[in-house]
Amino acid sequence: MTVCRSGPARAHIERRWTRLPTTRRSTEHPPHRGSGAPDRGSAAVELVLIAPVLVVLLLFVVYLGRLTQANAKVHHAADQAARAASMVSRARAASVATGTATAELLADGLRCSAVSVASGAATAAGLEAIRVTVS
Repeated sequence: MTVCRSGPARAHIERRWTRLPTTRRSTEHPPHRGSGAPDRGSAAVELVLIAPVLVVLLLFVVYLGRLTQANAKVHHAADQAARAASMVSRARAASVATGTATAELLADGLRCSAVSVASGAATAAGLEAIRVTVS
């Protein structure tokens, strides 16, 4: 203990240092519960119960990704078919759109059981537009 005093009329400063008791870290393991403890093996049971849910969730995410990719490929085929149909005469537009859409789907790796391509021309504000629907 250290005490500093400056005199009877002045304030005094007092500091005390105390040493904390040192403790040794125990290297012992905590006491084991008996073999009849109710939570023994609960982690394995929880894993067995949650694993199928996680697998189904993962498969659902993969399914959604593949569905989105296929949808994008069909939209791409419709875009290419409309572009090709707009470059030919109106009489050949439907056959060119069907051929282009089918070729684009095959090139993208989509094997559809039935491809339906509908095309039509429309005039709006003096401009001719071609609409292609692929399903």
